[in-house]
Amino acid sequence: MTRYSIAAGDAALVTLSQGLAGLSVPSKTYALLAAGRPILFVGDTDSESAAIVADNECGAVFKSGESERVASLIAEWSRDKQQVRLRGQKARSVFERRFDRSLAVSAYLETFTRCMAGRPRRLLRSVVVTQHQE
Repeated sequence: MTRYSIAAGDAALVTLSQGLAGLSVPSKTYALLAAGRPILFVGDTDSESAAIVADNECGAVFKSGESERVASLIAEWSRDKQQVRLRGQKARSVFERRFDRSLAVSAYLETFTRCMAGRPRRLLRSVVVTQHQE
């Protein structure tokens, strides 16, 4: 059900409490990008989610407490569906360029390999061999 409900709206809200930048990334950020939905991000503007939205123009970023600005943008988007579609296309595009499954798996393997660099070779070799057999 979640895979259908995440794309049900024209846009979606993602929030993150102030001070959580670098500690947490709301996972629905990636699901919304994959679904091609613009993101209304409200919260810590130093976060990765805020940067993704701002840098790729796939939604809008607001600090906590800017409810009047959020409401104003929602009203604007309700009158301009083309702007919503364009931002949704940009969302899907950034997902394909940066977060597609093959890219994510490669990034995990690279990070894991770097973490294992200081470990005994025997342990690293068994991890790599196991990964390639799957």
